[in-house]
Amino acid sequence: MARLLGSIVLLLLTGSGCASPSSEINLAPLYLRSTVPGVQRTEALGGLARFEEAGGHTRWALNPLLWRERRPDGSLQADFAVLLGRYEHDPERNRTRTRIFPLYLFETERRPDGVQDTDWLLLPFFAGGSSSDKEEDYFAFFPLWGRLKNVLAWEEVNFVMFPLWAHTRKQTGTQTTHWFWPFFGYSRGRGEGWHLWPFFGEWEVPGRERSSYLLWPFWNQSETDLDKPHPRKSWFLFPFYGRIEQDDYTASTWLWPFLGRAERPSTGYYSWSFWPFLKFEEGGRGELGDTDPRKLQRILPFYMHFEDEATEWSALLFPLFWKRHDHFGDIDREAHYALPLWWSWTTKRYDAPASDPDRQLIQVEEVRRLWPFAAWRRIQPVDPDRPPIAPEDALRPEDVEGDQLEVPYLGEQIARNLTRPLALWQRREYAPRGPRLERAFLGLYHSLKAEGHHRWSMPIIGGQWTEPDGTRHHAYLFGLLRWSSGRDGRTWQAPAFPGPGWPELHRTTSVEPADQP
Repeated sequence: MARLLGSIVLLLLTGSGCASPSSEINLAPLYLRSTVPGVQRTEALGGLARFEEAGGHTRWALNPLLWRERRPDGSLQADFAVLLGRYEHDPERNRTRTRIFPLYLFETERRPDGVQDTDWLLLPFFAGGSSSDKEEDYFAFFPLWGRLKNVLAWEEVNFVMFPLWAHTRKQTGTQTTHWFWPFFGYSRGRGEGWHLWPFFGEWEVPGRERSSYLLWPFWNQSETDLDKPHPRKSWFLFPFYGRIEQDDYTASTWLWPFLGRAERPSTGYYSWSFWPFLKFEEGGRGELGDTDPRKLQRILPFYMHFEDEATEWSALLFPLFWKRHDHFGDIDREAHYALPLWWSWTTKRYDAPASDPDRQLIQVEEVRRLWPFAAWRRIQPVDPDRPPIAPEDALRPEDVEGDQLEVPYLGEQIARNLTRPLALWQRREYAPRGPRLERAFLGLYHSLKAEGHHRWSMPIIGGQWTEPDGTRHHAYLFGLLRWSSGRDGRTWQAPAFPGPGWPELHRTTSVEPADQP
């Protein structure tokens, strides 16, 4: 695509001394091409059409219709149809997903057990799917007839002239037959029950749980954990009063959802609330029986505070001002927000979880955003010779990239599909301390740095190319005035209209000697 764009432009140019389509050209905003070792970029129409190879990634776009990226692991993602469409492909999992909001969804994936599972949806009438073991084959023509798999809480749903008749099955083994859904149904399997909604319904698993309602939602009662030393009992007279009891735990609500109170003296847990303005909660035990530091304080809209084993955050004048600290696994993050204008966080990555006293810091990421005016990001590897994150282990593509600055910035998806060509200023490292791009509005200033090479250019005016040994190549006035300077003095070079005309550097750092006059 890069060479094709260059050929189209240069076919319009005539005369001797023309630059080749593969050389450095800056006719922004009409056409721009630049290369350094490991990076090549081509733009047309101010960046609305562009192609880029860098860091193992291949990206091209025709904004706002299409944006596409192929990553080093062979995975592919694309946005299309002005952000309404999305395509993703992961060859390692043989996973492909296509979405056209809100009409169409297609997804196929190889599950951990080796079965290839496919699902698709064409709203509002059709849905279907299949699997290589034939266990997930289904088709539905809504509302006439059909069978669905893995819908919400159900493993399988069969229906005919919905809502006249339907049959559902859950993974627990419970099967329910519905007539005139949701008014009448009968359930069996793990337990047994029936309902004539909203008048009466009951459900029982012998020895484990039972529940019923009368004139739903006005009266509900249930008993669970009947096979345990301390069963859980609850009842609710909507909306006046409800109560839950289990061992020494009790919870009550009055005029739901406005007033609530709960406590468990054995663990020091308590909670009370006046919804939605006030809530205070503290105490309890974690999953392993240890003390749970969970705490919640809410005085809306003035103050909120929450903390547990992994997260602590506070908010003032909710939802405007936030301070948050997260520590999970090998990551610690400190964040501050003044919404919607200011976003700031610092993420520290370690080589081991916090439980390891000998863990070492390997990377610091700092992000600052003054929305929608500017976004800044800096990556600092602690050990330059040790890549902090392998591409295959990255949760986000930007985790393996370096410093970034963009003005303005409304978020990555909007930027790459709509606003990036029009950015007033963009600075980007393709890897920490790796190749760097700097670009001004419409490409009117363009700069690339990699492996000691630095090239910058401006249309008409020209630019400079500095080599690792200090040699500088100059090109000005559409490439008509060109020379190089170094240890051997100044050497004049042949014109290369429309300039700068420097040779290709994308594939190799070795460069042929510049043309002599």
